[in-house]
Amino acid sequence: MGHSMPGGSRAAGRAVGLPDRPPPGPLTGAANRGSIGGMTAMFEFAGGELSVYPTGEDTEISFELFNVGDEVGKAEVGVELDGGYIASWTSEEMHPGYGDTPKILVGQITPGTHEALVYVNPGSGQNDHLRTVFVAE
Repeated sequence: MGHSMPGGSRAAGRAVGLPDRPPPGPLTGAANRGSIGGMTAMFEFAGGELSVYPTGEDTEISFELFNVGDEVGKAEVGVELDGGYIASWTSEEMHPGYGDTPKILVGQITPGTHEALVYVNPGSGQNDHLRTVFVAE
């Protein structure tokens, strides 16, 4: 036998008097993702320089990056050399206000003057790329 509802009403497996669907509008903070009112995870470079350390066998690129958004997220950084894409790096999940200083190995670079560029996605719209000119010997 089913349970009696207040006032003596009964229904097979359903409460009587409740709506069939949830009310409109966000029920959790997750519903606000992507809205104008709330930021998602967004990343910026710390404002320091892009460091490039060429050696005869390998080249290391390093920078400092922070999550300046409101949510936990991962950053994806693209690396270009002389205008051509050469590598990418994806962070672990970073909480808002936290950062990382990765070291990315990009292989051997020919001797001469080069330009390196890194850019981050999702960027905040400011400090989302770094560029430097360096000499490899």
